[in-house]
Amino acid sequence: MAHGFPQVGDLDFTNTFTPVASLSSVRVVWSIAAAKGFAVRQMDVVTAFLGSELYEQVYVSLLVGVFGRERLACLNRSLYGIKQSSQYLYTTIDNFLMTQMGFRQGRVDSSVYTHDNGTILALYVDDRRVGRSEARM
Repeated sequence: MAHGFPQVGDLDFTNTFTPVASLSSVRVVWSIAAAKGFAVRQMDVVTAFLGSELYEQVYVSLLVGVFGRERLACLNRSLYGIKQSSQYLYTTIDNFLMTQMGFRQGRVDSSVYTHDNGTILALYVDDRRVGRSEARM
């Protein structure tokens, strides 16, 4: 969890928007799966925000006990509590799915991906588990 200085919009970050699959799109995916007899699987990645690349410099204050005195650290990867974490996660997953896995992005819903092997993937990023006080940093 990022703990440090409050982030200021347009100064520390510019975009926090993350596209997610709409409820209508999820219903369509479920309908297709039911009609064709596809297996449906759901996955929750608990540490999802921890591996995304950062596009701005983000500094956090380390706890006093870590190095004996207060220090700042420049992050190499995203953490929970950074306002733009979900945007970074979406960008990382989108690039991976399309460039390395061969998925195509949906024309109507950009968070629904299809593959030539018949796989349909609906991406939904939910950061509600982050405590409200930490999410407002």
